[in-house]
Amino acid sequence: NPSGADHAHPDPDKPAHHDPDSAEATREERNKSLPHPEAAAQEHASLPPDDVQQAVRQDPNHPVHRIELDPVHDRMRGWAEDGSLGRLLESAAERKLASDEARKAAEDDPGHHAEMPPTAFTERELRQVLGDDFARMNDGERGVVVATLARMSLAFHEDNGVGRSPEPAPDGDSPYKGAPPRKKDDLPDPIAELDISAGADSRESAKAGWPADHREPGSDTHDALKELREKSTGKHSDRDVSPADVNKLLKSAGVNKPDFSGKNYAVLEVVNSHGESTYVVDSSIPAGGEGYTPRHSEKHLLEWVERLNKSKEAAGQQPYSIAGLYTEREPCGEGAGHARCSTEISKRTSHFPVFYSTTYRTDPEGQPSRDAVRAELRKEQEELLATVKDLPEKAQKDRLRKAGLTDGLIDKRVKANRVPNEQIMDQEMHDHLSAMGEIWAKTRLQMLS
Repeated sequence: NPSGADHAHPDPDKPAHHDPDSAEATREERNKSLPHPEAAAQEHASLPPDDVQQAVRQDPNHPVHRIELDPVHDRMRGWAEDGSLGRLLESAAERKLASDEARKAAEDDPGHHAEMPPTAFTERELRQVLGDDFARMNDGERGVVVATLARMSLAFHEDNGVGRSPEPAPDGDSPYKGAPPRKKDDLPDPIAELDISAGADSRESAKAGWPADHREPGSDTHDALKELREKSTGKHSDRDVSPADVNKLLKSAGVNKPDFSGKNYAVLEVVNSHGESTYVVDSSIPAGGEGYTPRHSEKHLLEWVERLNKSKEAAGQQPYSIAGLYTEREPCGEGAGHARCSTEISKRTSHFPVFYSTTYRTDPEGQPSRDAVRAELRKEQEELLATVKDLPEKAQKDRLRKAGLTDGLIDKRVKANRVPNEQIMDQEMHDHLSAMGEIWAKTRLQMLS
């Protein structure tokens, strides 16, 4: 019963019957469809990888494969329309509810040590729900599926994220136990107080949104939303989907709300000592109001699995091995917004391939272009202030705002200045998020049927 909230996945330390269809047993055959590993200097968006990104491509332990998104999106549209994804997300919501109730019971009665119900979907369960098409997919394509599901559903993200997948740490402590102090002030990182993924936790409290450029009238995503609106209201209308319509549809989805943010989602496939695979999926943790040390998604996942394995070994249990890493954006290198994730991967000496789908590189022309725009806007700001210096402060601010020259609006305009190669990279991710939104709307349509 893959959809049951109380469906326990196999105890990783109890021998299981050999599954001839498991990810491990079929890996060699399935991965014949993988594209060749990329050469060290392979260009995308007319840009070569930087030195750090080239180094991981030269690492024999971590071949890097680029995975096309369109064929996987097409398959997921089929699963949305036949109800498979809806069943999966309903199950994810049930598992999250059971987990939330168990956590609340533990908080209300600290002396009561009830076991947390398992939430992660094993690879076997995903095969059972998604069928032969998933079973035949290579490891990179499977990574796309799992990352996209986590974007589509907060519940799926939390159930299969850090701290929950493949299982909670046996010591019962925070998944972020031992997190180093924050660099900015040497204070403890408050992330160590969480018992679930920080990515899922911050997403739960954030208001769900659907940017207009991911549902433009005439697009497949907009058409799918119109159909969903009609199903949910029982009324046919030819008018475009409004922000109010979207907000109602997102609110009714509850814990299956999607994530259109610029965060990156990554997936690790981990294998237990009996050859059974489970996927761990999570997002990056940006700098924000919670005060956590920012983490890119690859490091977020790798540190969790290492923390989990340390706890398992201390409890006399066998650790998990890593079979592969998928990331929506390619592992980053150096430059603004980069955190040397390629180096984080190279530091791990065990062999596992890396899969990615969209380009993430530093264009050497990008920052100088933005610096020039900022200098020009600052000059305009100063000139305007000189002409209104005799006005009251509120009137000065109003004039700056109307001219788009407040500090905040200048920051926004500078950030929006993207040189052509950066625009190509942005478009790759934009298209992925729009497709995810269409798949989400088609999935919700079936869930309401």
